[in-house]
Amino acid sequence: MEWASLSKGRAQKYGELLEQLTIDIEKNKSRETLLCSAGLMDILEIHESWKIHETEFPGLKNKIRESLEKGPMLPEDEDIIRSDNRARNDRFVYLFAGKLLRAGIQLISIDGIPQKNKQTTSHGDIVVEYNNEKIVIECKRPQKTKTIETCAKKGRTQIKQSELIGCLAIDCSKVIRPPETLYEFKKDETAQNELLDHLENNMVPKIRSHLRDIFGAFLMASVPAMKIVHESSILSLKGTPFRQYSPRTIKSLIIAQNSNEYPMHSFLRYVHDRLNTIGGNFGFLERPKNS
Repeated sequence: MEWASLSKGRAQKYGELLEQLTIDIEKNKSRETLLCSAGLMDILEIHESWKIHETEFPGLKNKIRESLEKGPMLPEDEDIIRSDNRARNDRFVYLFAGKLLRAGIQLISIDGIPQKNKQTTSHGDIVVEYNNEKIVIECKRPQKTKTIETCAKKGRTQIKQSELIGCLAIDCSKVIRPPETLYEFKKDETAQNELLDHLENNMVPKIRSHLRDIFGAFLMASVPAMKIVHESSILSLKGTPFRQYSPRTIKSLIIAQNSNEYPMHSFLRYVHDRLNTIGGNFGFLERPKNS
């Protein structure tokens, strides 16, 4: 919180909620503390990504601060009509750009802000350089399942208008998890793989037809969850064991490549391999299924 000089807004409140989290879980008392874990982990990841790189993109820190301060505490409370989802939409750009940065991908500009001593005329969400080639990444954060295709179509149009080659990055977190729910699991790897399968089988087919003329897409999700850390041998009257939970966040990312048009281009595979160096659960689809 100190790094971004945050003294107000929802980001500051996350710290207070975290301190109260264990107590509130035991009392089943607070909706916000139960559902805030994914948002909190995103803020921590942004901090880790940008704390030593902020000066490389003059003015970016202020944009990051604004994206963390504004908007409702929970995605469930976002109102598209009021456009109060804008802050989280912007935060996704900085979150994904930071992930690329930590993986060693060369960033040229973020949200229209060029890196020092770099020049680009593109106003794309993220512009990277790979093998002396500029590649634009348009980031989308659909609010409902039925808007995924619309978001992908819009992103593809923006890439074409940039006159650069590029790909999409889509945050599926809000459309994967039903509102007011938590994912329950026992094993981390199993939970991550189930989320990865969900992205592959239910999200990728919806955007497959909108990958024409672009490299492909990154699809990711981050959902609040509860890990079962202990089951009592004593059963309840319903015959089920009493369980002890610990708050977690489940994250997965899958890359869908447009191998039909770009079978030999190595950018997405390169990013996949670099992301694996920083740890996480990443999948790669050379020939995604159609819906």
